[in-house]
Amino acid sequence: SGALKEFVPLPAEPSDIVVDSERHHALVSCTGADAVVRIDLEERDGRFHARYDEATTQGRLRLKSPYFLSLDPGSGRVRVAPLHSGNNTTATGTGFANTDR
Repeated sequence: SGALKEFVPLPAEPSDIVVDSERHHALVSCTGADAVVRIDLEERDGRFHARYDEATTQGRLRLKSPYFLSLDPGSGRVRVAPLHSGNNTTATGTGFANTDR
């Protein structure tokens, strides 16, 4: 119906959201905070429930300006693409590391 059901304060500049209906959570990229947060959709308590960034993962996850999210529903894996802004150019795959585990 378009009615506001709940308000969840998030870190700086939320950019994208994916909803994992099998695992009952949503993930939101927060570009300005260099983080992705998880919201448990069954809790409905007005807060996010996990924050993934370099500090909370002891450096295992390095995020810089996370922007776009892509969910693989079968595995629950989420791929994160950074905001890459620059003079009408784009990045190529050259030198990118595969982080799938």
